Amino acid sequence: MAEIRRRLEQGKLVRGVYLLTLSETPGNLMEILPASVLVQPAAREVCPEIIGAAGSKETAVSMAQEILMETWHATGEFHVEEYLKNR
Repeated sequence: MAEIRRRLEQGKLVRGVYLLTLSETPGNLMEILPASVLVQPAAREVCPEIIGAAGSKETAVSMAQEILMETWHATGEFHVEEYLKNR
């Protein structure tokens, strides 16, 4: 993950990687986006906090499900951002 993060911060293309981010869209908890979109400086500037990376979209969806279930089991709620910051 550190290598992927470093390449993304440098604006380098990272193919075949999907990022799981916290969502800034009301009503959404997380977003999944291809890492390749962060080649654009404007996209890097507005990208929400990255909480995971996966080698496929399907794996990213599974990762999101795991985080949701872990959050629910630990707190009884779906406050993902709060849960991740406090664990």
